[in-house]
Amino acid sequence: MIPKDAVRYRSGDSDSNAVLRLALLKEWGGRCYLCREPKDFVDTEIDHLLPHTLGSERLNEYKAEYLMAEQAAVFDVHAPHNLAPICRQCNGDKSNTSFVGVPALMTRLDKARKKEPAVEKFVKAARKRSDVTDALVALSTADLFDPIARDSLIELAPTLVNRLRTVIPEALEVPSNYDYGNVDPDEPHEFAYGPRILVTLDESSRRAKIVLEDFLGWDFDEALDVAVRQTQIAINQILIDDIVSQLSDEGHGDAHVENISGFTDLSVEEVRLVTDESGGVIWVRGSFEADGSAEAAVIDYQNDSGTEWIQRDASPVQGTFEVPLSADDSPSAEASDVDLKVD
Repeated sequence: MIPKDAVRYRSGDSDSNAVLRLALLKEWGGRCYLCREPKDFVDTEIDHLLPHTLGSERLNEYKAEYLMAEQAAVFDVHAPHNLAPICRQCNGDKSNTSFVGVPALMTRLDKARKKEPAVEKFVKAARKRSDVTDALVALSTADLFDPIARDSLIELAPTLVNRLRTVIPEALEVPSNYDYGNVDPDEPHEFAYGPRILVTLDESSRRAKIVLEDFLGWDFDEALDVAVRQTQIAINQILIDDIVSQLSDEGHGDAHVENISGFTDLSVEEVRLVTDESGGVIWVRGSFEADGSAEAAVIDYQNDSGTEWIQRDASPVQGTFEVPLSADDSPSAEASDVDLKVD
């Protein structure tokens, strides 16, 4: 028996689902879970990882295959442990595909399960229906591309900001997303796909940005480009090393791995400027998730060329990164400078 106050997707209840969608988008890092691109609220929808259109018999089969017994016993297809934010383009392409048999499904279900408590907490807080909660949820879910809504916000925003600055100044110091363009995918580099980058700046990072631009004359995005590229190179090396290790275990001791392709999510979460007598260092810190595959050349004397090409997938990795940039003249870093910590 599902409690009436349970946090779940409710067909036909647009108001309740809007709050749930906002909570999901917040906990999934402001990204579509499929393409992993940063998305605004109005560009996203709620997706069921295991489609709710499945019949009970098929659903029970999938639960038995992908979930442990205790998880299957409490599984609710409409609960946050089976929900994720998806952009409209990806949702249209996905349709009712279940992704059953795709290894990523288990990863997504596990991620949704871990995020469920935070999603439930957010939604239950919004249900208190205070005037402030209603107003802020309405503002967060409004379509600000609508000219009328946009004009209204422009008129009222100064009053709201001034009141927050006077009464609750800490509300203006919370992290906020920064509009940063991804690495140019047309520019040749060591990886086949540019990383998906989400930059979230806290108050100290925003102050560091001002110092870099106004006092050092840096272009902030260019500085982030340096950190992102070097981090991507270091991550790719981990993926390549994993494939080489796999091949070594299979008896291919002298494998050569070509360029790796796949995805990398980089979340830049902190930018700090540290100065001393010898100059200064800008520290760029954040988290990452990545996977990839590559073709590797291994020795095969049965071929005329003496080489065989083998496709291998690297094990997915996630963790944190830290990149030091010289603050003396212009941003610079080497891949060897990047400190990666894999979870």
